[in-house]
Amino acid sequence: LWNVTREDNVEGILSDGLLPGGWKSSKNAVYLSSLSPWVDGFKGVTREYLSVFVRVDPVRLMSCVSPGTVMQTANGTILVRGNMPARALACIAVRRGGASTLQVL
Repeated sequence: LWNVTREDNVEGILSDGLLPGGWKSSKNAVYLSSLSPWVDGFKGVTREYLSVFVRVDPVRLMSCVSPGTVMQTANGTILVRGNMPARALACIAVRRGGASTLQVL
């Protein structure tokens, strides 16, 4: 599962996990895609201008959130209600200048 964000959010994500819409939003869920950023079709489900891809491990996710907080929409988007702890994350990939580098947590 993948979440996309801006590079200036990485430090907070590493310490606090994923928050719905970040610190300043009124959203109540974190949005995840099952499509990898490196496959065709990913641009259709995300914002092209974002350069940071957060990989969420589904097994870790299910072990650290309350039952009933993970849902799937009709179009395949995964919604996680509330905050997602950093321990659910597998890695963060950053795209710079068309290339990708991987930071493993």
